[in-house]
Amino acid sequence: MNNDILRQMLLSNLQLLSQTVNVSVGSNTGDLTGNLDGVLGNIGSSLFPNKNRQTLRAFLINLLNQQVTISTPLEPITGTLIAVQRDYVVMVESDGSLVLIPLSQIQTVTEM
Repeated sequence: MNNDILRQMLLSNLQLLSQTVNVSVGSNTGDLTGNLDGVLGNIGSSLFPNKNRQTLRAFLINLLNQQVTISTPLEPITGTLIAVQRDYVVMVESDGSLVLIPLSQIQTVTEM
């Protein structure tokens, strides 16, 4: 997997973990533990519920081999969508770079 995507996923999950810890510090230990368990359960898994992820996948499959811009928490990525997998998509940028984007990191998709 592309190092930038892995870094992006890690940063996103760390931000989510940080927000949960900051919100829960004033609550009792049981609440904090429950919140951390919920956040840790999301690390490495899709943030989309299964139904939404399937809908997103179906939408993306219709855009295969098309120029699209996919926005993620860190930056938008523009290129040709060449593959839609179970939990990620593959794009080719104009310079020929392959970019793997987890479905859980996709915020918007714009057809060019």
